[in-house]
Amino acid sequence: MKHTVSYQSHQIAAYSEGEGDVLLLLHGWPTNAQLWEAQVDTLKQTHRVITLDWLGFGASDKPASHHYTFTDQKEQLNTVISALVPPDQKVTLVGHDIGGPPTILWASENPNRVARLILLNTILYPFKTPLDAFSEVILSTPILRDIFVSPLGLRLVMQTNTRQSGKELQQKIRAILRPYTQAPARHKRQTLVSPMHHGRKDEILTINQKFRELKAEKHLIIAKKDPLCYAHIKRLSEENPDVPTHYLDNCGHFMPIDRPEALTRALKSILSAD
Repeated sequence: MKHTVSYQSHQIAAYSEGEGDVLLLLHGWPTNAQLWEAQVDTLKQTHRVITLDWLGFGASDKPASHHYTFTDQKEQLNTVISALVPPDQKVTLVGHDIGGPPTILWASENPNRVARLILLNTILYPFKTPLDAFSEVILSTPILRDIFVSPLGLRLVMQTNTRQSGKELQQKIRAILRPYTQAPARHKRQTLVSPMHHGRKDEILTINQKFRELKAEKHLIIAKKDPLCYAHIKRLSEENPDVPTHYLDNCGHFMPIDRPEALTRALKSILSAD
């Protein structure tokens, strides 16, 4: 079922399927709720699964002047939860890519609402990897940055950060990217650069501490073949050896479509451990 949730005069597209304990799956850049289709198809049999398109992505509004920050996304998440989940019901949160920081921020402010926090490969520290530095050069060079956020550039980003291949995966990538590629180039750059810029200056300086201090069940699901966020999630795992860690073999950054069956099995294992 599709829901339209109002937020600061904008519209957020959210989706819910199934019944039972609430499971929220939160995407990152440059994807949307379609990223989770394989997981939703299975997990809706035992849970009420909610996904959303962050503002700027998917079927949600794409305001040009909006401040795309992790703190703002945390408020978007709060608005969606308030609209779709009864206040006495706990939620299991799953955050991927730049969907991770707002998930942690919301959980740290609402610990009594959190059943579990599950992090996939995401950004967690202000340090920059060599790939981050390379990307910043591209995004600061006019011709290169337009190529980077073009339909071809975005497909290459997703294709080179998955380890599987085949026609079905390529079709899935094109479908996921379609709403985003239709947006102006300036908007696409803003939804990537703004959260990373503000996040490294302020929002993620203490986010790993917030994760450690959260008194809730926590899990990590890690893809070692991810050149984008593996260094972040690896460090978090080393600093939190008591947090159960699940590894996906031969899997790149876009875990839900790269190794969908393996990720679904990992999530089912966590969710059925009660």
